Amino acid sequence: MSGFVGGTVQVLGDRTFVINGGINASGINGGGNVLIGGNFQGGGGTPTASQTYVDRQSWINADSLLTGNGGEIIIWSNQGTVFAGRISARGASQATTTPTSVANGGFVAVSSRESLVYRGRVDVRAAYGALGTIMLASENIRIGAGEPSETLDDLLTGLNLTELLGDKLPERYRNLFTISQANLEPESFLGNILFQATNDITLEPLRNSALDFRGGITRTMNFLADADNSGQGSFLMQGDDTIYTGGADLSIQGAGINLYGLDTTYAPANISEGLTFSTTNNLPILPNRGVNEGDSGNLNLLAIGEINVRDEINTRSSIGAGGRVNLQGNLVNVGGSIDTSSITGNGGAIDLNSQLNLNTSSLNSSSQSGNAGAISLNSSRGGINSSSIQANSQSGNGAVVDLAALGNLNLGRINTNSSGGSGGNVVLSSQQSGITMGNINTSSLDSHGGTIDLGAAGTITTGSLDTSSSLGNGGNVTLSSSQAGLNLGAINTSSSDGNGGVVSLSARGNLLLSGINTSSSDGSGGNILGSSLEGFIGNNNDLDARGQLSGWITLRGALGIYSVGGSDFSNSAFNLADFDSLSGAGTGIFSGRGGGISLTSSNGAIVAERLSTNHFTSASLSNQNGANIQVNAPGNILLRSIDSQGSSDPLSGGIGGNISVRTNGNIRVTNTFRDNVGNEASSF
Repeated sequence: MSGFVGGTVQVLGDRTFVINGGINASGINGGGNVLIGGNFQGGGGTPTASQTYVDRQSWINADSLLTGNGGEIIIWSNQGTVFAGRISARGASQATTTPTSVANGGFVAVSSRESLVYRGRVDVRAAYGALGTIMLASENIRIGAGEPSETLDDLLTGLNLTELLGDKLPERYRNLFTISQANLEPESFLGNILFQATNDITLEPLRNSALDFRGGITRTMNFLADADNSGQGSFLMQGDDTIYTGGADLSIQGAGINLYGLDTTYAPANISEGLTFSTTNNLPILPNRGVNEGDSGNLNLLAIGEINVRDEINTRSSIGAGGRVNLQGNLVNVGGSIDTSSITGNGGAIDLNSQLNLNTSSLNSSSQSGNAGAISLNSSRGGINSSSIQANSQSGNGAVVDLAALGNLNLGRINTNSSGGSGGNVVLSSQQSGITMGNINTSSLDSHGGTIDLGAAGTITTGSLDTSSSLGNGGNVTLSSSQAGLNLGAINTSSSDGNGGVVSLSARGNLLLSGINTSSSDGSGGNILGSSLEGFIGNNNDLDARGQLSGWITLRGALGIYSVGGSDFSNSAFNLADFDSLSGAGTGIFSGRGGGISLTSSNGAIVAERLSTNHFTSASLSNQNGANIQVNAPGNILLRSIDSQGSSDPLSGGIGGNISVRTNGNIRVTNTFRDNVGNEASSF
């Protein structure tokens, strides 16, 4: 049947058997078409077989011998297909001469509407084009362990043609594994793979706890359950097994997905060079994988219902890019870690979407020499739980981490920091609840720190927040609770050579701080803005916005402002007598040239140890004036010292800033006011 382009071969009948046979539809400039038992999925108006059988001694070829694409081979039955033969539908073996020429591998579908037993081998490679696709399809697909020496002949011992020619395929054939693990070595599937079931795809407990495709040339591997979209078919892994793809992309779809472990890390191909399926020509074996060497495979899990992964997902790489991970389901649970990191390449992105709760262990998309992968988690009707998130880099950039949920965010630490690149931004939001988490680090040494933006209806509780930089600018920090309060660790947006980042904090309830540093040695200090609409502001460490141009510090607390080291801010009522008994580290609020301090309470007291806006002494700058200080409250104001002096350097000079203290209650300052040259203006 060979020619310039392979012709068409059709083997049709109600019961179609190919026993010790050979079919050749290869062509010089392209493979032909072969139909055995019917057309694709039984369609096309072609007569269909109730049963189709191809034995182990049979071969079917639709190769392109010199140029062009491999052909198409369809094997079909309505009731039962048993396939043990060999198929080759390879693309051209020589380089094409025109840019528009194609030389892709062919398409092979071995399938049945009801029952499929597959023990064969298929090759759809291409030397100068894309790999072809191998499709296995039936009502249900079962992958079982089998025995290493198991062949179809062993399973069908005592083959009875009378039985096979009966009205229906006997149960002893129908109940065989669709695919035995012994038939899943790389040489059985030389091409991209699609397993498709109308109902379920089931992996029964396997030998060595592995479904292993490492060392093959497959580039994409797809498992499609519930192919008719009835909502009844799922992908089920019954043992504690891991699927290894050796670098191939992996996609799993179904009404539900229940897995143990997944691994798409890169593994070099090691297909035997002596393998050939053809008996009429000796085409060279084509090693092309169609993959960037070293890149791990991407992973997609898509379900209408639940996705449950009991162990880890691993798409990391040592010498290439980490694979992307995309999970979308009604409920997403990942019991183990998700690792898309890389050493020399970029980390893979992680994208998890759940309508209900989204639960994960640790997430790692970091890189040493490349950029980290972006991480996005979304729960449209539930909450998000994650133990830790790493999206940092040493030489490249840290990645964006974006988490959004209707409910609570319960998180561990988040690191998007970098040494040689920029820190990644962190954006967290809870529409109706709160955020509880550990430390966040978006800092950078040689470039800019990333920003931190947290918004919630409920309480936000965090560990330390670090967006600092040595050579670049510190990142801005913005936190907002529309219905509750903020309970925060230390905040550091400082810089040595650049500008400090702005810190903006707003809450309806109490705003509890552990110190804020937005200062800069050689640049501008960042502004510090804090407001509590209905609560108080408590701070137990320094607020420092100093710089060559200092940032403004503005605090507005409805029920008061209490900035004293080691103090307990749980009670908003504050009496003058309490002040002398307070213990702590001498908390200060520091601004300076270009900035100032404003403390305002609409319905409470103000307590602070040291307010200072005196400027750094530097002969390189003139007009080093102290900045203004304003303290306003209807209740008592208790201070230890206020210092707004300008520079005392005779060459640069400077004047002190204005000090305004207003209250309807009592004012008490236990130490001193200082003038522009540091002399005591008054003492109490």
